[in-house]
Amino acid sequence: MVPPHGRRAARIPGRLGSMSDEPGRIAAGEMAEQPAMLRRILERGAPPIRAVAEAVAARGPRFVPLTARGTSGNAALYAKYLLEIRVGLPVRPRLHVDDRDARREAGPHRRPGCSSSRTR
Repeated sequence: MVPPHGRRAARIPGRLGSMSDEPGRIAAGEMAEQPAMLRRILERGAPPIRAVAEAVAARGPRFVPLTARGTSGNAALYAKYLLEIRVGLPVRPRLHVDDRDARREAGPHRRPGCSSSRTR
């Protein structure tokens, strides 16, 4: 059966069936893996994460920069509130919903991320 949007569900290599065979099966499997993955990250990653955190703290940053694009902007916004409360530093997020939006806003002679005073 073809979905309303006219495209067939993609087959994922190494997985049986298509994504439409069992809705949510892949996402449910990935969610079930999260506790073990988080445990590994915390066990193996704690020492290097602590070292980086100490090096950053030693520099005395005045703010926390965050950059995100697409739906990661939601996570960055959530992180902004957590960081400002827990770390006590202002957070400067730079969120891009879509590169096409940034190019459209910049105009035909400007590139996103460049100063608006630089035109060709």
